[in-house]
Amino acid sequence: MRLMKSIYKYIYDFYEKQAERGLHPILRPNPCNEILYAYSRNVSAIRSVCLRRNCRVSLDVGCAEGYYTNILAKYSDLAIGLDISFNYLKKAKGFSREINLDFIQADAMYMPFREEVFDQ
Repeated sequence: MRLMKSIYKYIYDFYEKQAERGLHPILRPNPCNEILYAYSRNVSAIRSVCLRRNCRVSLDVGCAEGYYTNILAKYSDLAIGLDISFNYLKKAKGFSREINLDFIQADAMYMPFREEVFDQ
């Protein structure tokens, strides 16, 4: 148990430092357009799944700055972004453009939700 706590502490500290420096954990500077291509493919996949399944409540685990949470909000009745990093969530709230979304600070291993809350 002590080892798990130290691992979580390391991960938490790592992402807090990334957020303070303004670095997104996935979107890094790249001379090629590979990142934008991957991002647009992810957006297309999110839209496709949400439209096909008629999503009501969606969850973005490890949402960081909430890019994908905002996209989920466009195609869901409610989108929730969950991240352990307070700094990322602060940025996500500032970045949010949709009114049907919320951000929660929590550990993905111990999410504060009932299982049947989210669409599968």
